[in-house]
Amino acid sequence: MQKILRFFLFSLVSFAFTSCVITRDLHFNEDFSGSQRMEIDLTRFLALAESMDSTGKGADLDTLETIFYGAKEEYENLGAKNVKADWVNEEKKAFYLSFDFDNIDHLNKISRDGTLTNEMEITFARKRNKLKLQFPPSVPSDSLGGEKGFVTCRLHLSFDKKIKKHDLPEALLSQDQKKLTLEASAEDLFSEKYENKNFEIKLQKR
Repeated sequence: MQKILRFFLFSLVSFAFTSCVITRDLHFNEDFSGSQRMEIDLTRFLALAESMDSTGKGADLDTLETIFYGAKEEYENLGAKNVKADWVNEEKKAFYLSFDFDNIDHLNKISRDGTLTNEMEITFARKRNKLKLQFPPSVPSDSLGGEKGFVTCRLHLSFDKKIKKHDLPEALLSQDQKKLTLEASAEDLFSEKYENKNFEIKLQKR
């Protein structure tokens, strides 16, 4: 059953990723444990599905719910803690999945093996008060094809400590210096600017 859910979820994500907004919020505590929330806004995907459906029914929300809740079970089996998954509101156009992690290795393992993230995964590493990010290579052409420009990716990285400096291109630093926000199309995110490159965020000691 789990393999079937993974197959259908991957198929859905491959299609939905061509017309959606993906927001990934990561918060790191002082010891680099933390939490992650990924939200997938399917507004454009659902509109596209409706326009392509001759019956006029649009996407089957019951099927979508089964797939997403199957992903919740998968993340729990991967060792994620306090896993939550549901529609963002009653309109059922955006779905979220959140969990807590013990440390950087725990986060990498869960994210690497999870269906929702394994195609667009950033690998993290810690060295004292520094957080290093390695961006992935370009996703397979059959995942996003020529539609990368229609995908909006938002990455939010927040910390208990203030950020002293970083070299993440085009990322915006919040006024309190504790949060970085990067927003880009998938086309930009998987261009030479980021693809397979390493970046570093240095935190203040106190």
